[in-house]
Amino acid sequence: MRTKMVRVLVGDKVRIEVSRYDSTRGRIVYRLRSKSSTD
Repeated sequence: MRTKMVRVLVGDKVRIEVSRYDSTRGRIVYRLRSKSSTD
């Protein structure tokens, strides 16, 4: 199982993956980039 730390701030848009067994649980799989980001 791969585990990586995804840094998320308030207001970031993310893509999540929801468990098929428990729809109240999920995990962040990708942070979408915003156009105004100055990384």
